[in-house]
Amino acid sequence: MTGNQTDSSVTSSSEYKLAILYAIVGTIGLLGNMFVCYVFYRIRRLRSITNLFIINQSVIDMISSLIFLILKLGPIKLPSKGISGSLFCKFWYSEYLMWSLFLASTANLCVVTLERYFAICHPVFHRNKFNKKAAKIIIAIVWLYGFPIELLWGLPFHHSGEHCAIKYISREFSLIVGVLFFCIAWFFPLVLMVVCYVQIIKRLSGNKLNPSDNADRHSSNNNSTFRRAQRNVVKTLFIVSMTYALCWGPNEIALLHFNMGGYLDFSSDYYFFSVVLVFCNPCINPFIYVFQYHQFRDKIPIAFGCKKASTTDERTGTVTGSEMHTDA
Repeated sequence: MTGNQTDSSVTSSSEYKLAILYAIVGTIGLLGNMFVCYVFYRIRRLRSITNLFIINQSVIDMISSLIFLILKLGPIKLPSKGISGSLFCKFWYSEYLMWSLFLASTANLCVVTLERYFAICHPVFHRNKFNKKAAKIIIAIVWLYGFPIELLWGLPFHHSGEHCAIKYISREFSLIVGVLFFCIAWFFPLVLMVVCYVQIIKRLSGNKLNPSDNADRHSSNNNSTFRRAQRNVVKTLFIVSMTYALCWGPNEIALLHFNMGGYLDFSSDYYFFSVVLVFCNPCINPFIYVFQYHQFRDKIPIAFGCKKASTTDERTGTVTGSEMHTDA
């Protein structure tokens, strides 16, 4: 066997293993988020404002996983030169759609973090300003958020001979785009989440119930239940946010280093690992909801007809804390 034949065999084997890995990651992300969406669809009592944003997160991640599977496993045929070839490079080969949805997913995480911050730290403002109509408008904005920003990534791709290539107008412009994406896609959202959750945790830790302040035991039990539910929602969303930070961090830091003039081996194990981590992010959230989010977990048997809704569920639903006032 010649050296060329050996290299070809190794390359083919690596591509085959990579395709299997992509198929596993994409399928888990697709089916896992479909599962989450189905449970929320079946249990109408779960549709509080916070849960609307969680549903939106799952829908974005579900569609992202589907596009990921098509991009990585579907056949790619580069059109001939012309407008069709140019559009193919800019909007398909560049993975523009997928990365736009990833940005929308990040924006949605920021929105749900802010919603919890106002609900717990500024409940009067939350009660007066946050309602389902406002939530739906915000969700629409979240969906549109990533597409104009990702044009900075997609438009520099151009048709070059028999392949697509990226070419910025200057090195300075490449540096600006790199820093901008690092800040928008990872650093600013991470700072926002950390600041908000620190304030939320401080408020929940310092806001202890005093039994003497309650007129009766029933009121005390209700307050305690609401507080436990609030803490569970916050803990769930905090884990989701930190998972996002850990999954995206290595890749964003590597790309920032590259765009600032540093060396980055795009065929290295580190870069491959960082990319796979990013793609794993949509797969992990459904498992977090199942194992950590009590409201969601408790309703899974009901959604699949394995258990009937209790009288308590029918009467009180799953509204928590300040969310009692968010159905307007």
